[in-house]
Amino acid sequence: MTLNTYQADDKRIALQAAEWLMRLRDGDPRDKAAFSAWLLESRRHVRNFLLLAAMEQELGRVDPQRRHDVDALIAEAQASPVPHPATSRLPTLEQKRPNQRRLRTWWMAVGSIAAAVVVAVTLTLQLRTPADEYSTTTGEQRTVKLPDGSLVHLNTRTRLALKFSASERDIQLIDGEALFIVQHDADRPFRVITDTAVARAVGTQFNVYKHEGSTTVSVVEGRVQVSSSDTANTPLGAGEAATAYRDGSVKKESVADPAAAIAWRERRLAFQDDPLATIVAEFNRYNTLQITLEGAELQRRTFTGVLDADKPESLLRLLSKEPDLVLSQQGNEMVIRMRR
Repeated sequence: MTLNTYQADDKRIALQAAEWLMRLRDGDPRDKAAFSAWLLESRRHVRNFLLLAAMEQELGRVDPQRRHDVDALIAEAQASPVPHPATSRLPTLEQKRPNQRRLRTWWMAVGSIAAAVVVAVTLTLQLRTPADEYSTTTGEQRTVKLPDGSLVHLNTRTRLALKFSASERDIQLIDGEALFIVQHDADRPFRVITDTAVARAVGTQFNVYKHEGSTTVSVVEGRVQVSSSDTANTPLGAGEAATAYRDGSVKKESVADPAAAIAWRERRLAFQDDPLATIVAEFNRYNTLQITLEGAELQRRTFTGVLDADKPESLLRLLSKEPDLVLSQQGNEMVIRMRR
């Protein structure tokens, strides 16, 4: 997701939040379920709604009794500007007082609004870019520039935490998948740490995908050392990958198509004789429509192909052509099972 796309998406969500704020004032009970569903779609929905509600509350404090018409104050200020002493005779003390009081009220209102906006913008920045943790929601991708100049591209449903200091550059990959483009710094090795692996690099590009019970590291450029601890290292070069398992073992392999490991950057999913269970799990990471497989035999069936991550229907069309499979949808869940 580019910066422009991210900003445009934020504007869209902000407009939706404003619409919900107005709709909820009407107190229609039918809106409650739809509003709850909208909030559950993304943490960004929650963040924008709370920010908008907080801003409205702050602006309400400027004139709680609504005694001042802001539009009228603006019109009066435009129609009766304060004369410049070089071009006009200074008003008398009696002439100045009424205008000064109204202008003082106006500028106090402007100052309060400006303060509220500053608070709101600061809150937005704090919520969006916490100092030591970054995350994405379902279907969201994000690019972050790290304090050392390195870049990290976060895939969907990813969360990571930074621990940078004068002597170390450590990143804890808590969930998901990320591509790291590392700035060279021989004095501070760059490490990505999961519950099953440590990937150590100096200046390179590599992808780290944290699975349940294992971690796969794929090298795009340069060299990376992978270990299940800080002592046993498996060196990897460009076009190589390794998977570290919870039991401490590390399996190294050559990758026929290194670009396939980062095809997700273009929101494509590439599979090569992968079990259907793995394919379905990948699609479920990107979409609200969740696919469920019934039966171990079906989960082991393998497929090869490149599909659009945002279009689960492309996978479903492929599976619907299998004569022994039955597909049935129940709300946001698509259940696939063997025909009996």
